[in-house]
Amino acid sequence: MNLLRKPFSAFVILFVLAGFILPAGQMKAHSEPISAGPSLLLDDGTTQMVDLINQDRTQDRIAVYTRKYGEKTKPFDSATVEYIVSGNTVVVINTKGLNGTNIPTKGFVVSVPAAGPFGKIEIGQKLTPANMEEVTLPPNYIQIGGLSVGIDRFNDIRGESEVVLFQPSYGSSTHTNPWGLEFTIVNDQVTHVVSVSDQAANSTLVDNDSLIPAQGYVISIHTSSPYFARLDGKLKVGDSAKLVLSQQEEGVTYKVIQTGYDELNSPIRDLDKMVVYDSSFGKKTDTNSWGNEVTVDARGVVIRNGGNNSDIPEGGHVISGVGTTAAWLSVNAKVGATVRIDQTRKQITVVYTPESYLNKAEIMLENAKAGLQVSKQRYLDVPYSQIESEIASARSLLEQARSKVDSGDYSGLISLLGELDQKAEDTLFMNYESRKVETRGVWRRPTETSLEQVKETLDKIAGLHINSIYLETWWDGFTIYPSQSKDTELNPIYEGFDVMKAYIVEGKKRGIEIHAWVQNFYVGQGHTSPVYDDHPEWTMLSRSGRHYSMGSDRFRHYFFNPALPEAREFVLSVYKELVKKYDLAGLHLDFVRYPESGDYTNDFSYDPYTRDLFKKKYKVDPIDLFPGDDLWEKWNRFRIDIINSFVDKVATEIVPLRPGMKLTAAVWPDYESSPQNVLQETKNWTNKKYMDNIFQMSYVPDAALLEADVNNSLNLMNYNGFVTSGIATNLNFTKSSIVEQVDAAYRFGASGASLFECESLFENGYDHDLRIGIYRNEAIMPDYATTKPLYTILEEIARKTNEVYVPLNGMNQNDADEISQGLLDELSKYKTQNKMNREIVLPLKEYVMQLGSKVRNHPSIDAEVKNRMIDDMHRAIKIMDIYLSKTRGKTK
Repeated sequence: MNLLRKPFSAFVILFVLAGFILPAGQMKAHSEPISAGPSLLLDDGTTQMVDLINQDRTQDRIAVYTRKYGEKTKPFDSATVEYIVSGNTVVVINTKGLNGTNIPTKGFVVSVPAAGPFGKIEIGQKLTPANMEEVTLPPNYIQIGGLSVGIDRFNDIRGESEVVLFQPSYGSSTHTNPWGLEFTIVNDQVTHVVSVSDQAANSTLVDNDSLIPAQGYVISIHTSSPYFARLDGKLKVGDSAKLVLSQQEEGVTYKVIQTGYDELNSPIRDLDKMVVYDSSFGKKTDTNSWGNEVTVDARGVVIRNGGNNSDIPEGGHVISGVGTTAAWLSVNAKVGATVRIDQTRKQITVVYTPESYLNKAEIMLENAKAGLQVSKQRYLDVPYSQIESEIASARSLLEQARSKVDSGDYSGLISLLGELDQKAEDTLFMNYESRKVETRGVWRRPTETSLEQVKETLDKIAGLHINSIYLETWWDGFTIYPSQSKDTELNPIYEGFDVMKAYIVEGKKRGIEIHAWVQNFYVGQGHTSPVYDDHPEWTMLSRSGRHYSMGSDRFRHYFFNPALPEAREFVLSVYKELVKKYDLAGLHLDFVRYPESGDYTNDFSYDPYTRDLFKKKYKVDPIDLFPGDDLWEKWNRFRIDIINSFVDKVATEIVPLRPGMKLTAAVWPDYESSPQNVLQETKNWTNKKYMDNIFQMSYVPDAALLEADVNNSLNLMNYNGFVTSGIATNLNFTKSSIVEQVDAAYRFGASGASLFECESLFENGYDHDLRIGIYRNEAIMPDYATTKPLYTILEEIARKTNEVYVPLNGMNQNDADEISQGLLDELSKYKTQNKMNREIVLPLKEYVMQLGSKVRNHPSIDAEVKNRMIDDMHRAIKIMDIYLSKTRGKTK
């Protein structure tokens, strides 16, 4: 997710719901003739002549000002009103003329008599110029000497030829590669310069990755931008630099028709189309989770961006989209913006001004304040005094910013609004609980080629309090460690460096579990690999004889045939070497399946060997079978069992090579369709108690969609292991959506979450919001073999009675002392034992169950506190039940 942040810039975004909009600069035809002189076409079709252009105003005259006049108009009194026009749309109405009006770099200001013909103009209405010269400065630029460096994007990944401005709200640093020039600006002065050309003599390039100052910003210029050559080697620390942000930013224009309901009076929300709901529809939009919605209040101000099935405010509306329209809403219709809907033109106009930042901060602070109250009502374990302090601090910044905006004094406003925006957001995320026992995983493809690079990566991950890394170890037919196998080798990108060893050694120092993420028979994404090229006879074939699967990403994906003994033995030999050589916390299986079957016209495993195996058993060639045929289910079961038998081998031959090592798997969450669609039968592995944890890949935009996946996974796993929700940070979901999903996964009963994947987690800025909220405390991994996770959960119950429930009047001190001290006394009997055993589990489980019954029936404990305490006890009992299930039939 790359949220644009443009302090004190006002932008207009036009979104067409029906008909067509002419390109910027063209005028729409109208019935009245237009004079050859300068004029303005109003929304109502009338034309007003312009008397003065870039000349000092006079009484009762209409004047237009562009940047050729200067940066501001002159001060004026109550007899005058001025309009900032950007993208031919009114974005600001200024009636306070003490400091004049800021003139946009791309657009103009109209100055008129307050009692004149413009009296009814509103923000969002059109003022289209005719016969007036336009300015050509970049809409946003940094002025350095005589050079105006145009800014292409804000707080986003730097692309080829681009200039990007990074503010503190983006994160601690720019995360940019070496191929550019960056300079840091504080108080209109360059304080730091870094460029790829500075490293020309070095054999190893270092990323630009500039630190972003709290009271400033960073300008990042790609080497292929023309500005690079003009500044490289010339820019120095101490140089003056002035940022000029426009009053306009063009958005996306859609040429689609989509406005309401079909003949059955049902809402239409098709892909890449938009629907506007008002209160005449009902109280909610009743939409599914596969889109995005913006809620607009009666004032026309966006008060919420994100989610679906939204409440429709009285006097306001909800704008709802799917696909490209959902993405457009997510980026452009930001909280605080003003929205105007023109029913005649079927057109939505979004305006963002300095006041919009104030609106956003006000809305977020009210939400934080309400959230704090909800946290108290729910007796959540959050830092109440810290949240209250942050709200007060943000409120003070808001008043400072409001004073500047009202007076038209924009000096230092960029850093003030950036700090305000960040504080207001932070107060919301701080209202999430941070648990002490939960899975906090991340999938990581290592790119490091030195020990120092591994240390830097792990320090960053450890700083986020992540406790497990699923390290891509066997991928594209290569290993990430030196292998003795004649059929594979260390991936050449590592230049001989054993990145596997470095991660394990350094991970242990930081308390992070390192699991080997392996891809089984998947040996090439977008290309083949040496092992694939050396063994064409091992390939998996589709019904049409194709040697690859074509994914939705349009890449070719190459697989070995899991039925072939030689291919199976090769993959198993890779795992044997890996597990014997390295002290792994776990082996994490991915792609434990076939490629997707689609409509079964080109599904997989139609190589001669597999077909012959099936023919020998059933006397029928499977290539002649299709869904509905008598033997189709037999053919499916035949392939499912091939995958299951491979998992049997891993569980019984590989895992025992390293006692205590966990076996986990990333699985499709639709357990009903997966055996048919990808021939993956997760239930087979969980029933055999092979899996210590399954990671259901719920890569969805909305926390509500997680609940069914988590419940189905918990039912499937039963007490045979843990369940973790895979959550996608690589799909550009909103920050609030990611944090809410991480929180919801735990609340729904999962052991925690794992994030896909590491690079996008940090590049998209999710790390900051997780760190100040749900991941602010360190957490240990849930485990059924060691006692520490179990003891920690029970100790946390005791702590919260005194630190949360009593102070918030959820229970009295006497009850808290009795419960907490009794629990701690019971734990003291077992504290010296680090390994789980029945002598601990059986009596402790009985004690916790009795304590739960006591709490449930206690007359003076608040009902919400009871629910929270009992939920924590259930999690403790769950760990003990998993231990009993895993060890049933064993003596220890």
